[in-house]
Amino acid sequence: MDVEAVRAALSPQALAPPIARALGLRPESVAAALGLLAEGAQPAFIARHRPDRVDGLGIAELERIQGAAARAAAFEFQRQQLRDELRERAWTSDALDEVVRNAEHALDLEDVRLLLRRRKRGPAAKARGAGLQQVADAFLRVGTRGPLADPTASGWRRGGGGDRPGAEEHEDVQDEAADSTATHAETESVVETNATGDDAAGEGTAAEVGAKHGEDVNNGASTRADGAEAANAALADDPFALAMARTSEAFPTLDDVLAGARTICAERIAEWPVLRIALRRQLIAHAKLAAHVVPERREKAGRYLKLTERAESCGQITHGHLLAMSRGEREGLLAVELEADETALFEEARALLGICDDPAGEQISLALQEAWQYGLGKAVRAGVRRMLKERADSDAVAEYADALRPMLLAPAYGHRPVIGIDPGFQGGCRVVVVDPSGAVLEHDAIFPLQPRLQVPQARARLLELVVRHGAYAIAIADAGGGRELERLVRQWLREPSAPITVASAPGDDRGRRRRKGANKTGANSG
Repeated sequence: MDVEAVRAALSPQALAPPIARALGLRPESVAAALGLLAEGAQPAFIARHRPDRVDGLGIAELERIQGAAARAAAFEFQRQQLRDELRERAWTSDALDEVVRNAEHALDLEDVRLLLRRRKRGPAAKARGAGLQQVADAFLRVGTRGPLADPTASGWRRGGGGDRPGAEEHEDVQDEAADSTATHAETESVVETNATGDDAAGEGTAAEVGAKHGEDVNNGASTRADGAEAANAALADDPFALAMARTSEAFPTLDDVLAGARTICAERIAEWPVLRIALRRQLIAHAKLAAHVVPERREKAGRYLKLTERAESCGQITHGHLLAMSRGEREGLLAVELEADETALFEEARALLGICDDPAGEQISLALQEAWQYGLGKAVRAGVRRMLKERADSDAVAEYADALRPMLLAPAYGHRPVIGIDPGFQGGCRVVVVDPSGAVLEHDAIFPLQPRLQVPQARARLLELVVRHGAYAIAIADAGGGRELERLVRQWLREPSAPITVASAPGDDRGRRRRKGANKTGANSG
């Protein structure tokens, strides 16, 4: 893994712009917050003690920045793992590197990782086994002007487009062996014919005859090789002629060969990551999500009928609406589907593929329709549903957190001043007074415990703070020395000379949980 690349991608300067766009914040504030978070500061600490560094961002915004940074870090590690895997497979395609570099979602990386998986045996494998891979390559080369027209694009899939590594190379070796066998047979025929003629004429020695025959064989082989190359070059420019030349027992007619070649093209189109990413974005931007009641279960779908009144745009659907649709679908009461303009999708795909307006381009268009019908469409729609569900979950969790945060962080005694004590031995007991809004009014340290045992001074100082600020309760932290300190504080507050009264003071032999409850319910001093 390239550690330097990961460090650069996760720097505050690199993460701040996309996070700021997603959250609607200033990039400078986000960069400052990321820097403080990287140093170990927590959102509550930053909001309370470093607000000037982050332009007054609240705890909620800082928590969202922290969550976005954590997700970005996890995604960057996934990107680097995929790069390492591609490097281990010795894949050096610039197009794939660009896809990985520009990936914005985990699905984008999964589209590239799909190329690394082993294919299932299917019609395309049968067509490749019959030698139709070259026909498919010819149609893509002649019928498109996009990236798939590049012959090296077929090497994206396991180093050659076959079902196993080196599949096409193996087919080439078989073809070369067949050509070699044919050439050897023709050479023997030439040698026998010439030898018969030389014997009848009785001209020259055996060595001269052999040399002459060798020259004839070499010249004949060279001529046939040149002719074969010229014929292959001519066929490569005419995929239909190449398809006619590849008819076989498995594909006896031209239509059968064209159908097999289209199947190979459709498989390659469906696996092209750039196309899958572009179609997903097109659906997210323009498609609508519609829910329909399952006819057999209409009687039980009463509470979901409102969701079926109209289709919602994928870009504007609320998380509550989407989650309700998903729940109805899980219960078997609703059928949810994406409604999209497939004509616009095909135009987008044709533009990305660079399909030409010629007979070869028509075959690629048919292959595109086949790819959408038998795999590409299902995969793209499933990816869109996954992205919508992730967004809905994130929005719902954020909304619930915003609703619960005031309740969970509300003062236990309402808007009243409270004294908090953090017990300690060597460093003393730190005392802080906060007002009804939580702002610090005063802080100090007392030493009633070992080793100093300044009990009178600590008592006087604590009672002074209680009277001065009208403290309603005293909260003692659960730390070392807490029980001893609690015992002393209760004793001080029960003394007749204390300037305050105690609402309740359970005995020191009560349980720990009971003592904590007493601390929270004490009136005016607790």
